[in-house]
Amino acid sequence: MDEKAMKPRIQISFPFASQRAFCFGKPYQPSGDEFLLDHARSGILLALQALHLPAGSGVGVMVYNCHTVFNAVSQAGCTPVFLDVRDDLTLDLDDLRSKRTRMNALIVSHLFGILNPVSLIREEFPDLVVIEDCAHAYGLKDPAGDFSVFSIGPGKLPSLGDGGILIVNRPQWKDRLSQLYSKLPEYGRIHSARLFCQLVVKAFLYKPWVYSMLTVRLKRRRNASSGVEKINPSRMSEGIRAVYEVERHCVDKQISRHWENARRLSGEVEKVKGTRLLPLGVNAFMLVVECVDRSALIASMQVLGLETGTHFFHCIDWARSFGYRPGECPKAEMLRHQLLMIPVY
Repeated sequence: MDEKAMKPRIQISFPFASQRAFCFGKPYQPSGDEFLLDHARSGILLALQALHLPAGSGVGVMVYNCHTVFNAVSQAGCTPVFLDVRDDLTLDLDDLRSKRTRMNALIVSHLFGILNPVSLIREEFPDLVVIEDCAHAYGLKDPAGDFSVFSIGPGKLPSLGDGGILIVNRPQWKDRLSQLYSKLPEYGRIHSARLFCQLVVKAFLYKPWVYSMLTVRLKRRRNASSGVEKINPSRMSEGIRAVYEVERHCVDKQISRHWENARRLSGEVEKVKGTRLLPLGVNAFMLVVECVDRSALIASMQVLGLETGTHFFHCIDWARSFGYRPGECPKAEMLRHQLLMIPVY
């Protein structure tokens, strides 16, 4: 990447209006089925804990995924059952069928907003508890899972800097979840002040000109981790709730803008030989492209001032820390070397 200003692959912003809302705004009041948390990963963990599964129970997870999903399963005392994906990054239902007897619950991740057929999964496996991971799929209407988890953290849509939303769609789990939620810590003044400062610094580091000259170099120095980390759930800070109260009404406009940008960029991508566009997600979260030669597409996007990236490239390495065996999910192993993600925000 050269040193000219370049739009980062993920959006991390904390404008003055959000800063003002964080400090002085009125916090969002959730509905009776919503539980507001610090991260989406905390929502997945709480949903699994609410199920009271026996220790070591298998939980199906798509292996092309974020390590936080694997951590939530492990920390809940369960064992990940890794599932392969199809060419369009949706869950491989044949792989699910072959491994069904090994799992008590299933996490379905709508990667990059590309929707999985959750209703069909529930019809075929009515006794299987389904948690919908909608971290990339904000804007999804009428989720069909027992639980659905959304993210408003950094780089998501909306990108508010922190926060996850767990929604209970089946009343039988609500009481258990309410008990767990009541025991979670809340943000104190010092913790909130620290969060505010972190958001300001991150927003500065992700300004295109700063990102190109400084931030991207700092990121390159970081080594790939094993993906194993502790999840410490807490309630969403009142500051983020206040920002969300203001911003949630603007999301439809943001999604429309994403779709418009994605359509325009699709034309540029198709000019590069050996590329295949994956379906746009429900909110056009990112443009996902399969490439024969990723370097050619990277160079083409750099001309447009866009950083590209390999989202979840280390997914197989992370999964191996949780018991994954090489060759278990061949499609995911192949796609991680062929996919490239382009920002559309």
